[in-house]
Amino acid sequence: MKLNLFSPTLDKDLSRFGLFFLKLAIIIYAVWFLSEKKQWEHFSKIIENGFPFYLWGLLSLSIMNWVLEIKKWQKLVSTIRPIGFKEALRQSLISFAASLFTPNRIGEYGIKILYFPKNIRRKIFFLNLAGNLWQLVATVFFGLLAIGFTFLYHPKIFHSFPLDINTTILWGLLILIVSSSFFIYKTKRWKLCKKKNLPFLTIAGLSFSRYLIFSTQFLLFWMIFHQQNFDWHIYTGIFLTYLISSALPVLSMMDWAIKGSIAIWIFHLFGFPSHNMIFVTSFMWVFNFAVPFFLGLIFFFYQQKNKSNA
Repeated sequence: MKLNLFSPTLDKDLSRFGLFFLKLAIIIYAVWFLSEKKQWEHFSKIIENGFPFYLWGLLSLSIMNWVLEIKKWQKLVSTIRPIGFKEALRQSLISFAASLFTPNRIGEYGIKILYFPKNIRRKIFFLNLAGNLWQLVATVFFGLLAIGFTFLYHPKIFHSFPLDINTTILWGLLILIVSSSFFIYKTKRWKLCKKKNLPFLTIAGLSFSRYLIFSTQFLLFWMIFHQQNFDWHIYTGIFLTYLISSALPVLSMMDWAIKGSIAIWIFHLFGFPSHNMIFVTSFMWVFNFAVPFFLGLIFFFYQQKNKSNA
């Protein structure tokens, strides 16, 4: 069944959002680079030392990240009806582009269900929720590992945290237990799948793999911009950064600023360099948010053009 997707107003909204997005990005970077001349000079040196060559490898990690996300959506929807990778890609990128201006991309839920008949939209909503919650479970899991590592090897750092360690761990475990129970209960209650159960292990594996990919990408950007060697301890700071930032209901377009601020604080506590952290989070944002956003817009306008010519 072909979906007569969006209302005419959404076409105008996405166009307006795209222009606003571009203008805002230009203003942010113009102000930043003009006010931080020393950092700009340091960035120029990094470019001269072969940074463009490394970008291809780092971009490949973003591609892997999104391929896994699309495969996850394909696996989820396939429990109800067959869906190809190309269609899953189109749905994922268009809904991502439309939801980038909502806190924690909550608008994605409303967009994805429009691709499906009304009689299964409730199940589609749950499938999308299940995929996102498994990603949250991965964030909490690795965040708890980082908390445990910090508690064992850097106990003094906890004096700088606003939350008590026991309270944090209990909340993390509660999220894991409630999320897992919710999935199992709803799967049985709604009879989500026709012939097979929701592939929990597959979805969990894809979510955890995605988390490790973009965490490693974060690490590589940090090594490049701070000209540091590999250190396993850096993952602790990265995991804590993602754990804390995931609890904040912010617009995805401001993700680079929020994660940058949190990462500077966390890395400073561990004694790691963080003076170029804004470059790290900005490139992470460009690779994993800005590029998919514009690809989503291209898919959307191409789809609208085909509809108008039909």
